[in-house]
Amino acid sequence: MYNNKNSFAYQSAHTFLARVVVVGAVFLSGLIIARLLGPDGKGIVSLFQALTAIVLPLAELGIRQSTAFFIGKKEYPESDIYSNMQGIYSTASITSVVLLCIMYWNLGYFQKYNFFVCIPFILIAPFTLFESYHNGVFIGNKMVDKINYAALADRCSTVFLLVIFIWFLKLGILGVGISYLAGKLFGFAVIFYWLIRRISFSPAFNVSLWKGLIGKGVVFAVALFVIQINYRLNTILLGYFKDAGNVGIFSIGVNFAEVLKEIPLALGLVLFSRSANWNADSAKESINKVMVLARILLFLMVFISIILGIAVYFLIPFLYGQEFTPSVTVTLFLLPGIVMLSVFLILNLFMAGQGRPDIAIKVFIPAILINLFIGFWIIPLWNANGAAIASSASYCCAAIFYVFIFCKMYNVPAKDVLILQPSDILRIKSYCKNNKQLNEHFT
Repeated sequence: MYNNKNSFAYQSAHTFLARVVVVGAVFLSGLIIARLLGPDGKGIVSLFQALTAIVLPLAELGIRQSTAFFIGKKEYPESDIYSNMQGIYSTASITSVVLLCIMYWNLGYFQKYNFFVCIPFILIAPFTLFESYHNGVFIGNKMVDKINYAALADRCSTVFLLVIFIWFLKLGILGVGISYLAGKLFGFAVIFYWLIRRISFSPAFNVSLWKGLIGKGVVFAVALFVIQINYRLNTILLGYFKDAGNVGIFSIGVNFAEVLKEIPLALGLVLFSRSANWNADSAKESINKVMVLARILLFLMVFISIILGIAVYFLIPFLYGQEFTPSVTVTLFLLPGIVMLSVFLILNLFMAGQGRPDIAIKVFIPAILINLFIGFWIIPLWNANGAAIASSASYCCAAIFYVFIFCKMYNVPAKDVLILQPSDILRIKSYCKNNKQLNEHFT
């Protein structure tokens, strides 16, 4: 068995298994919140998380990706990259907290849900940013397994804390906020432990390096911001048109459907780390590798989505109770979009590793407009199901737009990205027998 810790096979398997546990922990967290707080409580938590998910990509400034990019390309000394990254992080953390406070105030959340309930959700931002920024160090050095350990510490501890704070201590939504914040502290501790001997945590200011990191990173940040807006837009629209209960119903469907996203994200994270170190001389070979991965993954996603679509009929009522039964149809409406989104995620993470995150902006801006048009029309009529339909349609459009641009850029037919080929079946069998070949394919 080929188990080099820097191999594509090892890191992909490690990341996938870690994400399985992380998804399980996130699933348990959502289950505990839904069971103990009901649709309204779950909806309020989802609204808080939606705001954070919109603000953080801007505050991240794409530094995780640009740090990984510059480490991989070796354009600056690593010690200089680390110290200047700390300076950017300090500025971004303060800015994120201020922005969230402004948003909570303008939306009336401080008055409606109590100031002390909101504060833990706001304070999560700096620790999430710490994790994101410093993950760039791990990605650039092809140490993706360290990212997995931090995520495991965060999500698994959160489950344990939720049981204490909202089950035993009955602190409700405040208990959820405290649990999430404490979980982030555990993740922070793991990252700090791994990096304390490797990098300096003292901030520095070098105009040239700040300009390089932010200049490259801001495109990553805008791309991620646009993507996150599309992911969370219908949660906010649903909260605007309907009540927190509908948001809770929608969020359970999203949680189930987005389990599938973990597969391309696991592979894509390792692929991003690899592609940041690929050069132009091997471009044709690299593109072929990505297309093989995209079409095999799409085939697997269709198969898995069918199984999940059948399973939710039994799982959601059993796990969450009959009041969440409407989440079944929400999940079914979301699945086609999530399946198509897997192709986008693989292609986009490859292109981002090559320094081209701007393509995601080009495809997701029209996708957002489609999402808005369908959402404003159908959410008032079909509630959570309408939000799911709008989301799924926008995901499909984004994936199709991205495939079109990718194929045009590299002059390859769409079938080479989307349709499984006979050689792929042989390749899968070969990889199953000897995963050393998988590493060699993506090195």
